[in-house]
Amino acid sequence: MKPFFGLDITYDKDNEKINGNEFIIREVPEERQKQYEEMLDSIFDSINATEPPNWLQLIKSISGLIGAVGIISYIRVVFDIGLAKAISNAPFVAVLTVAAIATWFTLTYMTKRRVRLVSEERDIEGQQNMIDAELAKLLAILEVPAEAQRLDLIAFSYSMLGTEIVPYAQMKRIPAFVLAEFYAYADEEGFCLAYASCVYRFEKSDLKYIETVNEHASVYGWNKDEYPSSENFRKYKLTTDAAGYARMNRYYIMHIEKDGEEYGLYFPSYELPLIERISGLSAEE
Repeated sequence: MKPFFGLDITYDKDNEKINGNEFIIREVPEERQKQYEEMLDSIFDSINATEPPNWLQLIKSISGLIGAVGIISYIRVVFDIGLAKAISNAPFVAVLTVAAIATWFTLTYMTKRRVRLVSEERDIEGQQNMIDAELAKLLAILEVPAEAQRLDLIAFSYSMLGTEIVPYAQMKRIPAFVLAEFYAYADEEGFCLAYASCVYRFEKSDLKYIETVNEHASVYGWNKDEYPSSENFRKYKLTTDAAGYARMNRYYIMHIEKDGEEYGLYFPSYELPLIERISGLSAEE
């Protein structure tokens, strides 16, 4: 099975050919694609500039951990011997805890200030508005209907170990699964997915079944307007991992066959109702 919108790096780690080009029915001109990609590169550079250096993030994490451990330690003994005696018995721990907490708050403030200053300097909001306007123009070129719904799919690089698909994280500390946003709709011939550069169509006869994968997985690139912890996502039991990425307790694969080749369209649990409605399939338990 080939993961749709996946990159097979089994034999070539620099492979850039995405699975699924066989399903493309419309594309925007190459010049417009490059223009849009340059706009995305620009805003990604600006967003990355808001991130503090790794060493600063490490200090913040360590100070937060030390502060939390110190507070918990004092809470355990303060009810037995009182706060004053607890501090006098271990003054070094008290000083270290206060210093760690102060450092954590200071670095948190500096991080937020950095984000605000860089965002204003680089006009990230203005860049995003330009990208949104360009995307609307591209979708119009692709003849995507107004009723198309935003849909997250799971994209990832992978290698084959025999018949097993092994996801591969391209960057350290980043989950292998990445959320890619499409616009989904149904037409007379099948199930369509529109991306900024093209439209994919899956014929109704090619749609086979939806597999339920009961495994936990973290995903990079949250695209929805509400946070994973919001009321609308609560029923899907989403959480966040230690690094702050959304984490699912299950995901799904829609199996598709075309010309004797099997493809798997991976998607998060919260997109199941939309996928079922548009594709006409129901997930297997």
